[in-house]
Amino acid sequence: MATTPRNSVHGPPRDDSRDGPNAGGGDGNSTPPAYAGDPYLQVIWGDAPVITGDLGPAKQGGGGGHRHHPAYSVDLGSVRDCENAMLGQARLAVTEYMRLKEIVRAAIDGNSVWGQQAMKRVRHPAVPGYHGVSYAPARPDTFEPDELVRKAGEAYAATMNPVMSQVLRQCADAIEATGQFMAMLNRAGQQYAHADRSSFFPDPPPPAVKS
Repeated sequence: MATTPRNSVHGPPRDDSRDGPNAGGGDGNSTPPAYAGDPYLQVIWGDAPVITGDLGPAKQGGGGGHRHHPAYSVDLGSVRDCENAMLGQARLAVTEYMRLKEIVRAAIDGNSVWGQQAMKRVRHPAVPGYHGVSYAPARPDTFEPDELVRKAGEAYAATMNPVMSQVLRQCADAIEATGQFMAMLNRAGQQYAHADRSSFFPDPPPPAVKS
């Protein structure tokens, strides 16, 4: 079923089978999607923690005897520089997320963005009479609730509002995952530094026995 706008400035007719709340074969009686929580995000680090190799008393000590492996080099300064660069981008992402969160919450709580509060102009023409004389003069136009659009808007909001909350949550989860990656990156640097501090030269070989 297509709903044709009363005025062409509002765009082409809407095809509810494609654009409506029941698009995709729904019958209108299915359970609407659930709302998702919209967490508050904050970057708690200023600069990235200094890489010292101190893992705390519970993490000290490797054990297991000598471990022989090829030499490798890790630039811990570059690791921390990378963390600080990511922190700058994370702060920007958090700021934009919090702004988007306000927009989404305003759209949901306002209950009007999908046309739930739509109004229409109603004209009241004069009642015609004989010889051009009207029985009743025309009344000024009035604005009254557009029940058809409001009903469609309520149905659309029932689906789209939860979907908006879910998309917002996905944005928050992606930013949080980035924060977890930065924490693991710093942890890796601490592990490398700890390994360097705990390294030692193996014992020299025993002296050769002369016969």
